[in-house]
Amino acid sequence: SFEDRGIQNLMLDMCSRGIKAVVSSSGGNAGLATAVCGRKLGIQVTVVVPETTKALMLDKLRAEGAEVIVHGADWNAANELAQELVQKEGRGFVHPFEGPLMWTGHASLVEEIKQQWAEAQPGGQPPGCVVLSVGGGGLLCGVLEGLEKVGWGNIPVITTETHGAASFAAAHKEGSLVTLPAITTIATSLGARCVSQTALDRAKAHPGTVHTYTTTDQICCKALVQFLNDHRILVEPACAVALSTVYERAPQLESYDSVCVIVCGGSAVNLDLVNEWSLIANPPEK
Repeated sequence: SFEDRGIQNLMLDMCSRGIKAVVSSSGGNAGLATAVCGRKLGIQVTVVVPETTKALMLDKLRAEGAEVIVHGADWNAANELAQELVQKEGRGFVHPFEGPLMWTGHASLVEEIKQQWAEAQPGGQPPGCVVLSVGGGGLLCGVLEGLEKVGWGNIPVITTETHGAASFAAAHKEGSLVTLPAITTIATSLGARCVSQTALDRAKAHPGTVHTYTTTDQICCKALVQFLNDHRILVEPACAVALSTVYERAPQLESYDSVCVIVCGGSAVNLDLVNEWSLIANPPEK
């Protein structure tokens, strides 16, 4: 997952300041990145996750030596408890999608994209647009920062979400933050009921413009299965929502000759879950 980039950048800074214990609030992937970095840096990690977190992810977190606390119906509830622990115990806090060090770490992804794009299309034009998933907005912040850094600031960005977690699309439409009443999607890694203010601000300021795309869980699962068949790569629904723009020929892509889709992956996936998602993609006839 892209989370490793930003969280490593943040935790290396924490380590240099002598921080020995941290708390993370996460739907899974950010917490796992925190646990892995904590193990490597000798930092004690506690991860607070919502009740929607898959058993697979809980096992992975514990295998990395993290203390895991399951709390609340969604990430927002888990984050409230994490903040309480930080205040009570004086630990460092690793936010899953906020913070300049986090975003700068994520921005390194764009530098690699530019290098790979040049290798694939020597002397060619940059991509017509960049497509990515949005949960809380950390990846979006990093990608927008990276595009500006490498001289691609005029490239449009297409954000993607499922209908049941479309907090960025709602905020983008209203021009201000919107808090969803609940997260109602299988793409639980997208489960922030309200996105980062910085993500919205950077999207508004992006010279290349930012467009939104939302779709159903079923379409998301179809893309996940198709991508597995095409490339033999397992991804979470939170990643597949970005891929669905291509498989469904989304109208947001019609005016572009080339498209760069950020395949953010995700760690909460195995064959059993893919089988479940396949049934959502293609439900059996009654």
